[in-house]
Amino acid sequence: MKHKLTVCCGTTCYLLAGNRIDRLEQLVKQKFDDTIEVVPSACLGQCMKHNRDSEQYPPPPFVKFDNEIISNATNDNVIKAIKNRLS
Repeated sequence: MKHKLTVCCGTTCYLLAGNRIDRLEQLVKQKFDDTIEVVPSACLGQCMKHNRDSEQYPPPPFVKFDNEIISNATNDNVIKAIKNRLS
């Protein structure tokens, strides 16, 4: 089964994630071969929730692994979340 990792490229996520998930696609391919497809998204719509209630909703940048939103995304915590989900 091929999994899908969607990287939010909306303005806020793009500005906040530039140096935090810059090598994410490369790392995913190295660690998981071709089992995960990495695709960009114009927006995942999560910032609107964060802006409404920043205490309840976590901060950007966001990526989505299959149907799970990963907030405050960094290369390390995204790879860790994928490993946890696949194990």
